[in-house]
Formats: sequence, structure tokens, C-alpha cells
Amino acid sequence: MLSRKQEFAIRDSDIDIYERLIDTYPTANCYFFYHPQVGKWMGATPELLMNVQSDGLHSTQSRTDAIPVKVSTMSLAGTAVDDGSLNHVWGGNKEIEEQQLVTDFIIAQFNESGAIDMKQSPVQTVKAGHLIHLRTILQARSSSNQIKNLLNALHPTPAVCGLPRNESMQFIINNESYDRSYYTGYLGIVDGASHHYYVNLRCMQLLDRTAVIYVGGGVTAKSDAMLEYQETRSKLQTMHRLL
Repeated sequence: MLSRKQEFAIRDSDIDIYERLIDTYPTANCYFFYHPQVGKWMGATPELLMNVQSDGLHSTQSRTDAIPVKVSTMSLAGTAVDDGSLNHVWGGNKEIEEQQLVTDFIIAQFNESGAIDMKQSPVQTVKAGHLIHLRTILQARSSSNQIKNLLNALHPTPAVCGLPRNESMQFIINNESYDRSYYTGYLGIVDGASHHYYVNLRCMQLLDRTAVIYVGGGVTAKSDAMLEYQETRSKLQTMHRLL
């Protein structure tokens, strides 16, 4: 997965932009935060990294024991502009192959991390703003003391880093020529045994009077360079339309 960024002037306040964001993308995981290490970020990410919930089987265990948990994630890849059709036909094999690579990676990582009872949904076409993607939901069971290992196993997924992961990451470092900062990182909320983590996509970094918008695309052997560039332009509009 290769990315680029583009900077735009902003006239409105951060709160005005955020209000437009949550009104425009009510079903996405919308957020706005500041951290001294990475600055101000805002986004409407469609991609769940991992959801963790107690499976309700730990009533006799102490609070310090590892408890059984249900974990779920999604394989979200392949992009097209939403044309309003309820049954979009994916014309080429590139998007289908791209999404399958992510699915296979997640299954392998879950298995290697000791997750059990793996289940996966059929591939679905889902809408995210003015774009559509291919998505598979994957579920498994694990224990609370494996949550950190599972996160490390999943992130970064091929959708944001590529495969093989280590080689792709080094290629990105050598060739993107800029620091992604918090783009393609993850964020979420932890509440007891409940954990909800999302990949930081469809996002922008807010500076004094400008916004830096980050976008990327999955490149495979079947990719067309111009189509990949047009895909990043479509993704750019997700945040740019709010400014």
C-alpha cells in the first residue's frame, strides 16, 4: 500500500469542520483528538482493526485472571466510486484479489496467535461515504491476555502496508519520501474487557491554517497506475469536501 499527502488551506474552526464530518459520515467511526506527539487529527475511518468483547464465561474468575473474549475484525479493501447501484458489479479481478490477500493474511495471523473457532462472512460490498469497498467480517475466540499480541499480529494489515509485511514496510520507508505520522496507525476506546480499535484512514492532520490530507491505494500486479491515482483522488474528497 503506497500513499501520498496533500495540504489545503482552511477557513473554518476545527469544531465547524468536525460538525460537518459527523453530519456527513454518521455511520463511520468519527473522531477528533489532540496528542502532543502527533498533533491534531480528525477522521471518519471505515475500517475496524479489532473489536473485543467478553464472551460471558468468566463469572467465577477473579479480575486479575485472563478471561475468554470474542474478537472480530474486517478485511476491507478494493475501492470504487459509489454510483448509486444497489448491486455494484466489480469489473476487474484486481479489487477482488486485493481484498482476498487481506482476508488470507488476517486468518493466518489469527491462527498463528492461537485464536480459535474462526468464522468469516461472505464478501460484501459496503458503502463508506461516496466510496464502496469489499468487506469480509472475521470472528474468533481468544483470551484477554492475548489482546496485545493479536493487535500486533494484525497491524499493520496488508491494506495499509502490503505483503510481505516487513519487505513492504521497508519499501514504503525508502520510497514514500515523507513521514506518515499517525496516518495508518490505529486508535480506539478501551472500557474494561471491551476494546474497539480502528485503523486511522480517511483522515487529516490539522495545522494552524491548513489541513494535511493523507490517502493511499493498494498496488498489485494487476494495478493500472492511472486508475490507482484516480482512486486516491476519490479518497481525498472524503476529507476535502469538509473544508
